[in-house]
Amino acid sequence: MAVTLDELTELSARGALDALRVHSLQGGYYLLQAVQGGDRRPVRDEQGVVLLWRSLLQVRQCLEGRVTMPLELWHAEVHEELCGLPEQRGEACRLSLANPL
Repeated sequence: MAVTLDELTELSARGALDALRVHSLQGGYYLLQAVQGGDRRPVRDEQGVVLLWRSLLQVRQCLEGRVTMPLELWHAEVHEELCGLPEQRGEACRLSLANPL
């Protein structure tokens, strides 16, 4: 189940989020996921469409004033993406980013 930006703000304010993950996707897109109790929930708009951004800056600007926790940038292994190998074969590259703007 996905969350809206307003729901994400509310979860963050309550301290109910374990992490915020930004996944770097093929084609230069970024997907934001809220991690809560082991569940990964993508962020969507009010119409239910999952939000995609074209840069990390856009993600950070969208989160400005909404959350204060650091972001985790996740980038899948390129060879696995190209070959379509399952994710469990190798750990994704994971970087911790400073708090949003």
